[in-house]
Amino acid sequence: MLFIDRCLATNIERTYISYIGTIAKNHGFDEFISSVIKMENQKVLIATSSTIPLTIKEQLKTKLGDNLLIDDGHFISDSDMGKYFSMTKALWLGYK
Repeated sequence: MLFIDRCLATNIERTYISYIGTIAKNHGFDEFISSVIKMENQKVLIATSSTIPLTIKEQLKTKLGDNLLIDDGHFISDSDMGKYFSMTKALWLGYK
């Protein structure tokens, strides 16, 4: 969901299916990974302060290649969060 006061640019194309937020069992990160691995020709964005295990990163990179954008393992600024939301056409909100 974009808020007008947070929107950084209107010319950014919304092309990503995104997971934005911390990685937690109750957020369904494993289900997100299982779902996007099956997709072809789909851009996937993961933005999290959590550190994604290397095995998962390698699996994603092998399957998605250049269609993958990951920003993980550090604090993500409000401006970067706004940019990621504005690039997103579908956001994973898989709560258990």
